[in-house]
Amino acid sequence: MPPIISQEDFWSLVKHPSNIDLQNIDSQSQQTDLGEFEQIWAYPEQFGRGYYREIQLRPGLDIEISDLEHRTPVVMDCCDRAHPVELHFDIGDDMGGRANTAGQYWLYSSGLAPAKQMLYEPHPRHLSLSLHLEPDVLQTLMGQTATVHLPEIGDLLKAPDQTYLSCCRTTSPVLKVILQQLLQCPYSGPIRRLFLEAKVMELVALTLDADLPQKTVSAHRLRPDDVERIQQAKAILLQDLVNPPSLIGLARQVGLNDCTLKRGFRQVFKTTVFGCLQAQRLEQARLLLLERELNVQQAAHAVGYLSRSHFTAAFRQRFGVNPRELIRDHG
Repeated sequence: MPPIISQEDFWSLVKHPSNIDLQNIDSQSQQTDLGEFEQIWAYPEQFGRGYYREIQLRPGLDIEISDLEHRTPVVMDCCDRAHPVELHFDIGDDMGGRANTAGQYWLYSSGLAPAKQMLYEPHPRHLSLSLHLEPDVLQTLMGQTATVHLPEIGDLLKAPDQTYLSCCRTTSPVLKVILQQLLQCPYSGPIRRLFLEAKVMELVALTLDADLPQKTVSAHRLRPDDVERIQQAKAILLQDLVNPPSLIGLARQVGLNDCTLKRGFRQVFKTTVFGCLQAQRLEQARLLLLERELNVQQAAHAVGYLSRSHFTAAFRQRFGVNPRELIRDHG
């Protein structure tokens, strides 16, 4: 059985005062110059190699970059904890022919992250970037009337006693450019901090705009032919839950542009394209678990989830129970 370590002890190991050879950082993904608002820590050798980099842009707003190779299985024991609004981008994954999550990102609301145990299995080099915003910071950035004009923003600002929510999205080409600009910022000192914060604001604006439903107006009324193509797109989308087409690829298959498909899908099915995909994935996983054909890890992989923790969080959000609890209650 893999060793169990508390989340608190893990981060104590990570942030233990130690030296790191900055020359070993991949120059393609990181600068080696550290600003006064940045810190870097080596990944504990007993687990693998790599580093975490933390950039504090302002109180309640920070960036975390990790470039890790995890070499040994370990279970992290997490207690109940407050969760900020978070954007987590999987940027690079040396997984070879295996499925990976590079090119995807997760949007998390604030709220309560319930206690749970997460299994971290060995994996090759993985590069990711996370952006953390405390709820009051997002509220300040958006303005005090944001929830009046955009009620959906309220879904991101859960109370401390409400379980946080998450959703998975595909990283667009525009977002990928911004991520590379964040990773390869050419400036130093105050200009570096200003540049990074500007790019973070752009990242937040684009991801929130992509996640909010578009208002339906008469100019966007769908033609019967468009509705038929959108229904066809749903059928194609759900044919392969593990390797679904991208939004652009799906739109091309049915002869629509991606904006029309994205807007029309919400009008016809009252959800996003990938919200529909996630719902179908989770429903299929639920049936596999109830039939007791697969364990939790196998069911997650069977419907396209590489990360067991992401699967468990999404499953609990949709069905109100963890996968293990479902198996136990229907044993």
